[in-house]
Amino acid sequence: MAPRIIIAVVLGGGIGLLVGLAGKSMGGQCAILCNPYISTGFGVFIALLLASSSQTVPGLDASENLIKVASEQEYEALISKDGPVLVAFYTSRCPACHRQIPHLAELADDQVGKASVAVVNAGKLPGVAGREDIKAVPTLLLYRAGQLEKRLEGLMAAEDLAKMLDASASPLQDGPGEDG
Repeated sequence: MAPRIIIAVVLGGGIGLLVGLAGKSMGGQCAILCNPYISTGFGVFIALLLASSSQTVPGLDASENLIKVASEQEYEALISKDGPVLVAFYTSRCPACHRQIPHLAELADDQVGKASVAVVNAGKLPGVAGREDIKAVPTLLLYRAGQLEKRLEGLMAAEDLAKMLDASASPLQDGPGEDG
């Protein structure tokens, strides 16, 4: 994050300074655009806003087994798999999501061959988030054979998620009293 902020300050300040010098040399009257000092500060401010809004989520690339859903078609294919699929909806500005995703990456590694673990950025796929009625993040949906089995909202303990996936990975049970 620090290199991103340093680059933003340098670029924003430089662009602001150039705009201020150009505006001053043209004899303009705008207090912001024609004053090199103010336009430099304004450029730095805007650059810091942009740099902080595009933050990445830690742990998102920690596992090659954690599926990062990038399209609605990918999402549809994923949730229609036969085995259990845990899908976590997140946003990059959600502090709870920043704590949840590293646990999901670990879980994805532990569940290889038993279950799939995926993440969906609700801000980048609003159609999927809307269809799934995501109102808060993190929200976790557990699918099995295309059917929603469980919906959990909020930060969940890694152990609880592992137990839930292990229970869902067991073979489908017949209803009681159907033995013959």
